[in-house]
Amino acid sequence: MVFQSFVFMCIFNEINSRKLGASEFNVFAGICGNYVFVFITLLTLVVQCVLCQFGGVSVRCTPLSNYHNLVCLAIGFGSIIWGFITKMIIPPALFRCFVRSEKPMTRVERQDSLVGSFKKSRIGRSQDKFAIN
Repeated sequence: MVFQSFVFMCIFNEINSRKLGASEFNVFAGICGNYVFVFITLLTLVVQCVLCQFGGVSVRCTPLSNYHNLVCLAIGFGSIIWGFITKMIIPPALFRCFVRSEKPMTRVERQDSLVGSFKKSRIGRSQDKFAIN
């Protein structure tokens, strides 16, 4: 039950993390508009239930009854309630010190980045292909 509850809390925390604004309390608003998110969330939920029900020794779980699954689901849903309470109690001004200004990367930063190294290697291969000897 601990493993199942933990994964359910993570799933509901993903839903909670969709809306981070100070006045955005309805975390379910617009959820059906993001099909990829809904698919991945449901897939995670199904895979977790299957693993817990049929995984046995390989995942160190014993099958849970429907009642125990509902208890785990209720514990997981507690993270939605906790997120709502947190938004009500903690003022957003407390987190302003963590806000960083976004600015475009410089040419040197782009070259030094991980994506920049992939682009260099791809460009390098394409230049070698078309190089005139």
